Amino acid sequence: MKKLQILLYTLLVWTASACVSEFNAQLPTSDVDLLVVEGNIVSDSVINFYFSKSFSLNEGTPPAGYDNIQVKLRIVGSDGFKSEYATYRNNGVHSLAIGKLNTDVAYGIEFEYNGDTYLSELSQPLHTPVIDSISWVQPEYRGDVSLRVSTHNEDPKASYFMWNYTEDWEITSFHGAYAFFDEKFNIYLDYSLPIFYCWRKNSSKDILVGSTEKLTENRIINHNLYKKTPNDDRFSVLYSVVVTQQAISKAGYEYYLDKAKGNVGMGGLFTPQPSKIEGNINCITDPDKKVIGHIEVAQNATSYRIFISAAQISSFYRESCEEIDKDSINTLLGQGLTYQDIYNMGLRPWIYSERDGVLESMASRTCLDCTARGTKNKPDFWPNNHQ
Repeated sequence: MKKLQILLYTLLVWTASACVSEFNAQLPTSDVDLLVVEGNIVSDSVINFYFSKSFSLNEGTPPAGYDNIQVKLRIVGSDGFKSEYATYRNNGVHSLAIGKLNTDVAYGIEFEYNGDTYLSELSQPLHTPVIDSISWVQPEYRGDVSLRVSTHNEDPKASYFMWNYTEDWEITSFHGAYAFFDEKFNIYLDYSLPIFYCWRKNSSKDILVGSTEKLTENRIINHNLYKKTPNDDRFSVLYSVVVTQQAISKAGYEYYLDKAKGNVGMGGLFTPQPSKIEGNINCITDPDKKVIGHIEVAQNATSYRIFISAAQISSFYRESCEEIDKDSINTLLGQGLTYQDIYNMGLRPWIYSERDGVLESMASRTCLDCTARGTKNKPDFWPNNHQ
């Protein structure tokens, strides 16, 4: 058993800080504080459009208010269609319910900001084909797990695709906890293991695009989307991913390729030489004003979900677990600490003897409480009965 060192009476506070490798990004003055627009128009859906300002990485962290951008936005069509205005949420997010789009009409976004009017180039909705399959492969024992997509399109003109994904996965605590402190730090027992099963969630951040332009047929087979290491807690119990596909234009494909190159060069943040990335949004009241963004129009989007269980891959995930035994607990209590003090050190009750009324051992919260890393929000589609 790995024991905590009991050398000091003082309580230790651990502080986690994120590390970012230094990158000297001296952007031209003209490329700082540019308006950035993200989001695509998809028929019969609720879409979020994101507005922010470009900034230099020399600032270290995003400057205050960089995404505090509120605009007056709506969808417009070549036939004179004008939608209701989007609802502003917060942090630059504008939400808009988009009804059925007419495939013979070209659409775009129109918005007003700081006295100027902006308009994206109008385009007709593209049809998105179904995803043929989502698969995964682990070529080496305990090697990376790669997720792949296969798709095809009967329309030879539609040969460009964009993907995003949402992950859900089940985790457990390393040990099952059945002994707990109440508000007065008395022990009570609950054998239902209320904090043993939890779930985590994540969404894709990278730009994922593909094309069949240089292929002999309009078909993509086993295109690598992303990969994860097998020591990730995603693969500790059950993992699920749903991939969403959208057909995009050639111009959109080239825009996202340029943007992806910028992301790699800047450690994942989009700020390098923004004015060199050509989008399709223009300021119609002042053509000299630059805007970063490309709005695609789709008739639909398609999705595909798969599950991967821990038994299917060679994984080596193991939760870190600090533990102390009955003698160590008594030593701490003998030094004048209370159960509340020990609780504040990050330790929780683990093994309790009902017969003797003795707390036999304690362990770290991350070892006993799955909510230290996840939530009890079980997805509605989850296939097992864990609670």
